[in-house]
Amino acid sequence: MDVDNLSNILGNLLVPNEGLIRESEESLSELCTSPDIIPALLEVIGSSINDQIRLLATIVLRQQLETHWNEFKEQDRNELIQRLFILLENENINLLKDNLAYSISKIPVFDVNSPIIKTSLEYIESRSVSKNHQSRISTYYLLNSLIETSGDILAIESGEFICTVLINSLKDESNSIKLKSILSCGQFAGNILNENLINNFEPIFPLILEYLQICLEKDYNDELISSLEVLDYLTECPVRLIEKHLNDVLKFILEITESNSIDLEIRLRSLSFLIGVISKQRTFIPNDYIKPILKSSFQLALDLIKAEQGNNSSENSNSNLENYDEEIGGINLEGLTEEEVLLLKAPYQLINIISNNFDPNLVFEVSFEMIQIYNKIGNEQHKEVAVYSLSTIVDGCYEQMKSEIEMIMKMVIFAIESTDFRLQKVGYSCLSKFCITLQPEISELIEVLIPLFLTGMDHSNDIIKYKASCGLENFIENINGDLSDYMETIFNKVIDNLTNNEKEISIINQQRMLSIITSITASADKESFAPFYNRIMELLSKVLMITDQSMLQLRIKATECIAVSILVVGKKTFLLYFEDFFQNCLDGLELGNSELNEFIFLSFRNMAKVFKRDFSPYVPIVMEKLNSCFTSINSMFIFQPLKKQLKNLKNKQLKQNNNSNSNENDNNDDDDEEDEKIVYKRVIKPDLLNEKSSACLTLGYLAKYCVNSFIEYFEESTIFLFDLIKNFKSDLRKAGLSTLFNFLYHLNERYPMEKENWETGFPSENIIPKIVKNFIQESMDIYFYLIKNEKKKSSIAKICKNIIKMINIFGPNSIEFCIDELMEFIIEILNEKTLCQKMEKEQDIYLLSNEELSNNNFHHDFILIDPVVDLIMEICKVLEKSFNPYLKQSILSLLRFNEKNRSLDDQLMAMGGIAMIIKYTGNLASPFFSDLLPLVFSNLQFDNNNSNIFISDSENTLKRNTLFLLGTIFENIPQNFQFENEIENSILLILQILDSSYSEVTKDNALSALSKIIVSVDINKLPPFEKLLPKFLQELPIKLDYEESKPVLNCLYHLFENSFPQMKIYTDRVFEILLSMIVQENDVYTQEDILLEIFEKIVLLFKQLSKKFPKKSKSIINEMPNEYQLMLKEIMSQY
Repeated sequence: MDVDNLSNILGNLLVPNEGLIRESEESLSELCTSPDIIPALLEVIGSSINDQIRLLATIVLRQQLETHWNEFKEQDRNELIQRLFILLENENINLLKDNLAYSISKIPVFDVNSPIIKTSLEYIESRSVSKNHQSRISTYYLLNSLIETSGDILAIESGEFICTVLINSLKDESNSIKLKSILSCGQFAGNILNENLINNFEPIFPLILEYLQICLEKDYNDELISSLEVLDYLTECPVRLIEKHLNDVLKFILEITESNSIDLEIRLRSLSFLIGVISKQRTFIPNDYIKPILKSSFQLALDLIKAEQGNNSSENSNSNLENYDEEIGGINLEGLTEEEVLLLKAPYQLINIISNNFDPNLVFEVSFEMIQIYNKIGNEQHKEVAVYSLSTIVDGCYEQMKSEIEMIMKMVIFAIESTDFRLQKVGYSCLSKFCITLQPEISELIEVLIPLFLTGMDHSNDIIKYKASCGLENFIENINGDLSDYMETIFNKVIDNLTNNEKEISIINQQRMLSIITSITASADKESFAPFYNRIMELLSKVLMITDQSMLQLRIKATECIAVSILVVGKKTFLLYFEDFFQNCLDGLELGNSELNEFIFLSFRNMAKVFKRDFSPYVPIVMEKLNSCFTSINSMFIFQPLKKQLKNLKNKQLKQNNNSNSNENDNNDDDDEEDEKIVYKRVIKPDLLNEKSSACLTLGYLAKYCVNSFIEYFEESTIFLFDLIKNFKSDLRKAGLSTLFNFLYHLNERYPMEKENWETGFPSENIIPKIVKNFIQESMDIYFYLIKNEKKKSSIAKICKNIIKMINIFGPNSIEFCIDELMEFIIEILNEKTLCQKMEKEQDIYLLSNEELSNNNFHHDFILIDPVVDLIMEICKVLEKSFNPYLKQSILSLLRFNEKNRSLDDQLMAMGGIAMIIKYTGNLASPFFSDLLPLVFSNLQFDNNNSNIFISDSENTLKRNTLFLLGTIFENIPQNFQFENEIENSILLILQILDSSYSEVTKDNALSALSKIIVSVDINKLPPFEKLLPKFLQELPIKLDYEESKPVLNCLYHLFENSFPQMKIYTDRVFEILLSMIVQENDVYTQEDILLEIFEKIVLLFKQLSKKFPKKSKSIINEMPNEYQLMLKEIMSQY
C-alpha cells in the first residue's frame, strides 16, 4: 500500500473542505478493506512530520486492528506487535502514546491466543525502572490500557506484580507518571477480589492520598480534577480495601468541600466519592462525620445556586419545559452533559443518601437545624436550599418530619406563595414529594393544599403549572381520606385547561391534566365518579381521535384513563361507550406505537374482566391482534445467529463451492445435519418490552374471564406461553408467569375441583383430567428449568405463588408426580444454593466490610425466601402426615435462618415456618421438640433491666412467631415426653412478656401459647393457680389478634370442666371477659369466617357457666344490649 497516498488522504481529512473530506473518507474506506492498512498506518505514525496526521492514524489503527488482525499469519502478527512497542517507546506526544497503548491492550480481546499480555508485562517490568522518563511513562500508559481491557485477567495471573509496579509509580518523581498511575490504581482496584491481593494493594492508599494532598496544596487543579476520579473507581471496590484508610479519605474530602477558595468543580467531584460509598453500602461512615458532611452539602448547594444565577438571566423562561424531570432544586440543567448534571445533583443527592442510610434521628436533627438557619436568612437563595433540602431528607426522615409538620409546611407554603420563580418551583417540587411520603398528615391539610395546586395549575409559567399538576396527581394517588367534595372543582379546572384554547397549554402539561383525571378515576368509587363520567368521556373521546405522532402521548393518556374507568364505573355505565371505544382501540393498534398498544391491551383486559362472558364475541378479534403482536418479526423478535455458528456456516459454504458435482448428494445430507445445529438467540427490542408484557397479560385475562370462548385458543396459547417464559427474561417472563397463573383459573372453571374430592395423601386416585394434568406437568417442567437457570429472584418467587395456587385449586395430587423434585428444589432454595441466590450472595460478600463479613450479616430475602416458605407450608398443609419424608430436611433448612448472626426477619420467618409445619404434621415432628425448645426459650429471652427500650416491629413479630411455635409444640407433645423443666421455663417467659412493653399483638400470642400449655399438660404439672391464673385472666380478653381467642376459650372451657373447685373463685372475672368479648366495639365477633367460630366457642363456655351459675348468668345477659341478648339466646338454644 502506498504510504504517501495514505498520508495525503489522512491530511485531507483535516482540511476544512466538505467536498475534499467526503472524497477522502471514500478513499480511506476503500483502503481499509485490505489488511495492508495496518502496516501502512504504522509507517505513517512512525515517519510523518505532521503530528495531526499521526494522531489521526492512531485513531484509525485502533479501529482497524480488530477488523484485520486475524487475517495475518502468526509471524506477521509478532512483527506488528514489535513495531507497536517500538512506536510506543519512541513517542513523545502523550495522546498518541495513549492511543498506541490502547491498541496494544486491545489485541488480547479479539485474539485470546495472543502472547501480548505476557509481552506487555515483560515490557513494563523492564521499562518501569528505566532512568529514561519517556520509557517509564510509556510503561504506565500501557499498564493503564491493559488494566482497562484485561484487568480481571491481570488481577488473577499477575496481581502482586501489578501492585508492586503501581507502588513504584506513585513514588516516581514525575507528576505525569503519578497522575497516569493513580487512574490505573483506581481501575485495577475494581478487579481485586481475593484477600491476598487486598493486602498487596493496601500500601497504595496512603500514596494516593499523599499525591492528592500535594495537588491540593499546590493548586494543581487540572491534575486534582483528574486524580479525583480514582475515588470514584474505589467506590466500586470491595469495601475491605478502603475501610482502614476511610478516616484519612473523609478528612481529605471534607478539607476540599469546606473550602470556598477551592474550585467549585473540584468540591463537587469530591462529593461523588461519598455518594458512591454510601449509596452502594460499601462501608460504614462514623456518625461524627455526618454533621460536617451535611454542612458541606448545604454550603455547596448554595454556592451552586449563586454560580448558576450568575450565568442565567432568564429564570422565568418556559424554555426548560422538556427538562422537568432533569431539574433539581431551582437549577436549570438544560443543555448540560450527563457528567455535569451528576455533579450539580451531588449536594442534594448526598443529603438524600445520608438520610436513607444513617440514624434518621441524627440526620434530621442536623439537617433541620441547617434548614432552619438557612430559612431564617432573608434571601431567596438560602430559602431555596432550605426548602429543597426538606424534599431530599423526607425519604429517610419522614417520621421525624411529621413531628415538625406545622413548621415545615409554613416554609413550603411560603415558598409557593412567594413572587420568586425559583422558590415557587422548589416549593411545588417539595410539596409533591410530601404528598407521597408524609401521609396521612398531608391529607389532613386538604383544605389548604387543593387551592394551592389549582392556583399553580393556572400559573402563566409552564414549569410551575407542571409542578403543581404533578403535586396534585401525587396528592390524589396517596390521599388518606375522601376527595369527593373537591372532585367537581378539580375536574372543572382540568377540563378548562384542556378545552380553553386561549390558555395554549403545552403538550406536556396536557398530558399531566389527563394523568390527573386518571388518578381521580382510579381512586374514586362508582357513586362519586358517576356524575362526572359523561363529561370526562366526551373530552376523552375527542382526544382519542388524535393520529398526529407529535401529539400521540395525549391519546395514550386518554386510553389509559378510559381503561382505568372501566373498572370503576362497571359494565352497565360503560356499555354506552363500549362499541366506539373498542373500535378506537382497534384503530389505535394500526398506528404502530408500542406505548399506545400497551394501554390498548390494558383496555382489553379490563373490558374482559368487567364484561366477562359478554366479552366473548370480541375474543377472536382480540386474539387476532395479540397474535399479530407476538408473531411480527419486525416488532417482536430479532434473530441473532451466534458468531461461531456464522463462521461454521461460512466454512460450510466455502466447502460446498470446492466440492465436485459428483459428491453433491452426499454433501447435502451432511448439510442438512449441520443446518439443524444452527441455533438462534432470540431477544426482544427493549422499547417493545412493555407492549409485549401487556399483550401477554391480556392473554391471561381472556383465559380467566372468557372461559368458553378461549377454549379453542388454550392449547396453542399454552405452547406459546411456555416458549415465551423459557426464552425471554425480565418483565416479559414475569408477565408470562402471571398469565400461567390465570390459566389455572381457566382450567378450574372448566374442571372445578372441590376440596372434598381431594385425596390428601399419596398414592392418589386418578381424579385430575388429562388436559389439566398435562398443563401442570408442562408448567412444572418450565418451573424446574427456571429454578435452575433464572438469575432473578422475583421470577422464582412468582413460580412459588403459581404452585401454591395450583395446589389450592387441584389439591395435593397435582404435585404427586413431581413432589420429590419439587421438595429438592425447595430445600435447595432454603439452603440458598440456587443460581440467583449464589449470584446475589457473591455480590453481597463483595460489598461487606470485615465486621459484616465476620458476622455473616446478610439481609432477609423478602423477595424469594418468604414465598418459598409459603409454598412449603402449603404443601405441608395439604399432605399432612404424608409430608413425613420431607419433614427433617425442611425443619433443618429453616433452622439455618434462626442462627443468631441472621437478621431478625430471618429468625421470625424460621420460627413461623417451623410452627406451621408442626401444626400440619402433628406429633410426627416430636423428635425435634427437644432441640427446638432451647431455641424457643433463647428467642423469648429479653432484658428485664431495660424495660423502656424501643422494641421494633421485627422483634415483636419474632416473639409472636416463637410463641406460636411454643404453643404448637405443646399441642402436639407426646404423653411420654419428660418436660417438667420446659413447662416451668415456658410459663415464666410468657409471664415476663405479659409484664413487658411488647405490643398487644405479641401479648395476645403469649396468652394463646399459655392457653395451649394449660390444656396440653397435666394440671398437676402446672404452677399453683394462684400464681398463674390472676395474670392470665387480667390480660384477657384478646386485644388485636382475634384468632388467638380460640385457644384461650378452649383453655377456659377446659379449666371449668376439669378444675372447677379451683376456678370457682375466678368465675366473676371470666363472666366479665366473656361479656367484653361479646360486645366488642369493633363488632369483630359477628363477622364471618374465623370470628363466627370464636363466637360459638364463647357461647359454649357461657352455657357451661350458666348451668353452674344460673343467677349470675341471667344478670350478665340482662346487662347486654338487646341485640346481643337476642343473638346469645338464639345461639345458646342451638346447643
